[in-house]
Order: sequence, then C-alpha cells, then structure tokens
Amino acid sequence: MEQPASPLREIPADALFDESFLGHLGALTLVAQRIVSGRQRGERKTTKTGTGIEFADHRPYTDGDDIRNVDWGALARLNQVLVRQYEEDEDLPIHLVCDGSASMSTGDGSKYVHARRIVAALAYIGLANLDRVGVATASASHYTALPPTRGRAQIFRVLDFLRDAPHGGGTDITAVARRLIAEARKPGVSVIVSDFYDLAGAARALGMLRHRKHQVVCIQVLDRREFEPSQLPLRGDVALVDAESGARNDLTISEGALRRFRDAHEQFCRELSTRCRAQGIPYFRVDVRDDLPDVILRILRGGGVLR
Repeated sequence: MEQPASPLREIPADALFDESFLGHLGALTLVAQRIVSGRQRGERKTTKTGTGIEFADHRPYTDGDDIRNVDWGALARLNQVLVRQYEEDEDLPIHLVCDGSASMSTGDGSKYVHARRIVAALAYIGLANLDRVGVATASASHYTALPPTRGRAQIFRVLDFLRDAPHGGGTDITAVARRLIAEARKPGVSVIVSDFYDLAGAARALGMLRHRKHQVVCIQVLDRREFEPSQLPLRGDVALVDAESGARNDLTISEGALRRFRDAHEQFCRELSTRCRAQGIPYFRVDVRDDLPDVILRILRGGGVLR
C-alpha cells in the first residue's frame, strides 16, 4: 500500500500537538485503512442510477433497466442504446465532541490534553479516508463547533480549533446531544470524549442520540489519580472544592475514606459501561497515561469509527 503524503511537518509542534504526536498520525491512517481492508473505503462512491447525483459513465442497455436512464442523445449520435450511470457520495459523517468542562482541566490538565489528542487523531484518520468530519468542544456554559469538512489538509483547521476552543463550566452531556442532533445534517458516527461526570445526563443524551439513529461511541478519559486517590497527598482534615460548581466540602481523609472513594468511583464507571452496553454503544475507558496509538487502535477496532 502506498503511504499517503503527510502535511504534518508543516504544523509547528507545541505542548498540545507535539512532534511525537504528529508523527503517529500517518501510521494510524495506514493501520485504519488496513482494518477496513476488504471493504470499499475512501469516498465510498457507489454506482447508482437516478437524478440529482453526479454522472459517472455509460454502459450498454440491458433488459430491466429503467428507460428513464437511457441517453437518447447518445442513441441519436452513435446509434447505440446506452444507460447513464451515476456516482452517489456515501461519505460517512463523523461527529467528534470533546468535553471542555472544568473537570477535564483539573490538576495538570492532562485529561483535557489527552481528550483533544484523541479527537485530533480520530479527525485526521477520518479526513484521510475522505469522510466528512465535524468537531465540537462543549460544556454547560459553551458549545463551539467546527462545521463538517473533508480532506486530509483540513487537519490544520482542526488542530487550530482544538488549540483555541474555550473551556470551563459544568458538564452537561444532555445539552451537547441536543446541539449535535440539531446541527448534524444527517446521523453518522458520533464520538463523545469526556470524563462523563454527569451520569444521569449522559444516560439521557445517549438515548437521544440512539433514537435519532446516531452510531454513538463513548470514550471516558480519566486520570489515574481520580480512581486511585491513594496516590494523592491527601490525609487528615482537608477542604475540597468542586471544580465545576465551586461547592466546598470539609472532610477528614483517612485510608478507609480513600478506599470508599475508589470503590464509589469504580461503581460509577461500571454503571456508565453497563448503560452503554445496554444500548449497544461501544464504551472505552482511557487513562491519560495510556499510549495514544494503542488507544486509537482500540477505538477503531471496537468502536465502528470507520466502516
């Protein structure tokens, strides 16, 4: 297979999309193409006859062909009965949503960095396969979208958008789903990358998207310090402040309290996974320390992001 030309060396590396990250994308595109080998890829053109779609070629008339597709001009000029064939564009709409709520930027902000890298990698693979890719970042206080676009060169716009998109505010997955449904020209693969710290809202949102025929993929991005809090230097009397609501809680942290928190967080993740599975939605749990290429390949193989 010929390796596609990559424009990535033209993109200046920075803290978000560094040289190592950019170097992975071309290889990921090739692997993604191999995953869907044996199926038609690229623009997903199929030959159909009808009106309102792009003309492709002629072929000889055979019994059973719709007479409306006969090229009468060709018959007059060439004394041959030919049927018009058309190409219909069957590109796969891919809607990528990155949670930009305040909980994604807690600590050193690694969750939000990792989430945007996942979105960027998936966008590049979709664009390289000539799918139509739209990207959004969202929270309860903002929703910023890059309209669907096609072509590998559009990765420049995607990276700039993800670098500059606003973030902060609470988590509101239901509002994200409503906007996505309202703005999507047609349903496709809708990938939500979030910590999903809005379980009830997430359940409603996933049901709404499935009802509107979206093929949903959930990617939960977590920092190990969230589900293994014993790694944090938290002991004794502490004041914890909710990153999204600003609510303050004065607590006494003991080893037993940390274990109960870990168990409660694990139960939360299992509940999200169970709700996804009940609706036939692929669910992936990602730690910010996970190797990005491995994460992307897991998603491609199990999530139906390409087909």
